[in-house]
Amino acid sequence: MTNIKRIAYVLHIFPKLSETFVAGELAELRRRGIELLILSLLPPREELQHEIIRRAGLADITTYDVTKFADVIRKFKPQLLHAHFATEATAKARELSLQTGVPFTFTAHGYDIHRKPPADFRERALVAGAVVMVSEANAGYVAKTFGVPRTHVRVIPCGVDTSSFCPVAASAEKLAVSVPWIVCVARHVAVKNLGLLLDACVELRWRGVKFRCAMIGDGSLHEELKRTRDELKLSDIVEMPGALEQSDVLRWWQRAAVGVLSSENEGMPVCLMEAGACGVPVVAPAVGGIPELVQDGSTGFLAKPNDLNSLADALERLLRDDVLRKRMGEAARLRAEEMFSVRHQVDRLLELWSEVLLSPYPVDDRNEAGASQTVALRRVAVMDTFSAAVDESLPTVAVAIDPEQAAAELKRHLPRLSGEGRLKLKAIRVIRHKPGKRCVIEYEVKSKKPNYPDELMTIIGKIRARRSGNEGFRQLEMIWNAGFDGNSADGISVPEPVGVISEFKMWCQRKVTGEVSTRLLAGENGVAIARRIAEAIHKLHRADLPTDRVHTMADELRILRECFAGMSAQMPKWTGRLAKLMVGCEKLGASLATPKACGIHRDFYSSQVIVDGARLWLIDFDCFCSGDPGLDVGNFIGHVTEQALREHGNAAALYAVERAMEDRFVELSGEQVRASVRTYTTLTLARHVYLSTQFQERIHTTERLLELCEQQLD
Repeated sequence: MTNIKRIAYVLHIFPKLSETFVAGELAELRRRGIELLILSLLPPREELQHEIIRRAGLADITTYDVTKFADVIRKFKPQLLHAHFATEATAKARELSLQTGVPFTFTAHGYDIHRKPPADFRERALVAGAVVMVSEANAGYVAKTFGVPRTHVRVIPCGVDTSSFCPVAASAEKLAVSVPWIVCVARHVAVKNLGLLLDACVELRWRGVKFRCAMIGDGSLHEELKRTRDELKLSDIVEMPGALEQSDVLRWWQRAAVGVLSSENEGMPVCLMEAGACGVPVVAPAVGGIPELVQDGSTGFLAKPNDLNSLADALERLLRDDVLRKRMGEAARLRAEEMFSVRHQVDRLLELWSEVLLSPYPVDDRNEAGASQTVALRRVAVMDTFSAAVDESLPTVAVAIDPEQAAAELKRHLPRLSGEGRLKLKAIRVIRHKPGKRCVIEYEVKSKKPNYPDELMTIIGKIRARRSGNEGFRQLEMIWNAGFDGNSADGISVPEPVGVISEFKMWCQRKVTGEVSTRLLAGENGVAIARRIAEAIHKLHRADLPTDRVHTMADELRILRECFAGMSAQMPKWTGRLAKLMVGCEKLGASLATPKACGIHRDFYSSQVIVDGARLWLIDFDCFCSGDPGLDVGNFIGHVTEQALREHGNAAALYAVERAMEDRFVELSGEQVRASVRTYTTLTLARHVYLSTQFQERIHTTERLLELCEQQLD
C-alpha cells in the first residue's frame, strides 16, 4: 500500500491552450496535496493562458531547462514520472527514468497512436510501469497494432471539473437568445474536418432551421476556414472567435443548445465532456472513443463519419425539439458527473500509480547502442485508500490484504474456484470501509482448473466487526439455493457465495457483471426495469426464507428519531419542523395494520440491483431480516424520488418509474400492500432529510425534502 505524495510530469509544451485536460489534471492533484514538478521540453507558444494555470500555481512549479532535468528530479525525489502523449514527452520520460531510476508511466491520446506514432511505441509501452489510454477503442488499437499486452494498459478517460462546468438554469444570456446556438470547440486542423460542419450549416439554412454556430479554436486552417465561411455566405450565422480562455469557453457552453464535432478521428474529446457537464446534448461522428462518451439517443446523437446528411439530420432534430434537448442535456450532465469528472479521473490515476509503485518495475535493458529487452514481472497490486489496515476494531483486515497470506488462504478455503488447479492472485483493493464496523475487499484472481480454460474473476470479501463471516455466507448460500442461482430460469439471481476464510473472519462471493440500475431507471427503459425489479423483490419475499433478525415499524421510527436528534443538534434551526415531522411519521406508522412478515432485504434501493442484459442481480443482503415486505418497495421508491429531486430538481421527474414499480408489486402481492409501500416511501423520504445533511453535494435538497414530507403527511 503506497501513498502517492510526489510526482514529476514530463510534457512537450506547457502550458498549451488546447490541452486544458492536462492543466485540469495537474490542478486536481495539487488540490489533493500531491507535490508536483513539471518538466516542459519547450516554453508556451501562446501568450493567452487559462486562468487555472494561475489559480493552481502551475507556472511556479515548471522548469524548462532540459539540460538540468535529471538533476532537478534527483533533488525533487519524485516517486514516479508521468508523461502526456507517446511522442517527445514519453521519449524524455523514458530517458530520465533510465538516468534516475524513477519509474515512469504515460498517457497516449489520439494522433500519437493513429497518425504519428513513434516507431518504437511498443518498446516505450513495455518499459513503462503502465500505459494509460483515454478510451477502450484506443486500448484495443494499440494491442492489435503494436502488440502491447492489454493487461499493461489502463483505460482512464480525461476528466473535467464538473463543479465549474455545470448548467446555469435560465441564465440571462440563454433567456436573451431566441435562436439556438450550435457550439464547436476544436483545433482548426485537418483531422477535425470542420469543412463538413460548415457544409452542414449551409444544409440547415437551406432546410429553414433557425440557428447560429460558434466554431471556437485556432490552428493552421483557421484563416482558410474563415474564407470558406465567407464564400458560403455564412458570416451572419457562423462566428469564429479563435482560441479562448477556459472561462470564456465555459460561457459558450452555458449558452449553447447543441454541441458538435465533425472529426475524422478522435481519442476521447474533452470538449464533449465539457458540453455534457454543462447539460448540453451533442452530435458527433462515431469514431475513436466518441461512442464510449456519447450514448446515442440518450446524451446526444452519433452521426455517420464524414456524412453531411447524417450530421445535418441529427443537428436539425435537436434544434427543432426543445423537450428532447432538455432531456438529453440532463442525461449528459448525469453521465459527465458519474464517469468523466476530473476527480474520478485522478482517483483512478492515483490507484494505478500505487499499483505501479508496489510492483517489480519492468527492466529497461536498453543501452546507447541497442534496442531494449523488457522483462515484465507479474505482481500483486494492493490498494487501501481508506487505511483500513490500521483499524484496530477490524484487526483481520491487515492480514486479509497481505498478498502472501491472501493468496494462500484464498486457495485453501475457496476450493470451488480452482479445484486441484492453480489460483493466481493479481490485485487486492479495499473498496469500502466503515471504521470500527465493516470492510469490503476485492480480490482479482485467475483460476487455472485442469481441462478448463483460464478464468479471470473478482472475489468480494466482507469483514464485519465481531462477526466470524459464517452467518453472512450461510445467508447468501440459503438465498442462492432458493432459486436465485446464476442460471435461474426467471433471470433473477444473487451473487454466488464461494466460502469463508476463518483466519480473516471473512465470507466471500463472486462479483457480478452488469450496470447498477440507478442510471437505467432514468432512461428510456426505466418503466420496464422498474417492473422487473418489483418482480425480483417479490420473488425474495415469496421465498419466505428464515432469519433470526426482525425489523418492525417501531425499529424504523426509532432509527428516524435518532437521525432527527442528530440533525437538530447540528442544525438547531430545523428543530421545530423536525419535531412536527416526527409526530406525523409516528401517526403514519401507527395507522398501518400489522403486516404478515417475511424475509426482506431491508436496505433495498437502486444501487442494490445490477442489470446484466435480461438478468437482474440482487446484492448486499447485510440487513436481511424478517419484516414488512412493503418496506423494501417503499424504501426503493423513496430513493428514486430523492434521486429525481437531487438530479433533476423535480421530485416528480421519475414518477412513471415509481408508479410502475408500485403497481407491479401490488399486482403480485395484493392490494393490501399498497398502504404499506406508501407509508415506507414517506418514512424513507423523511430519513433522506437527515441524509441530505451528511453529504455536501446534497445539502441543497434538505429544505425541499422537508417540504415534500410535510406535504405528504398533510
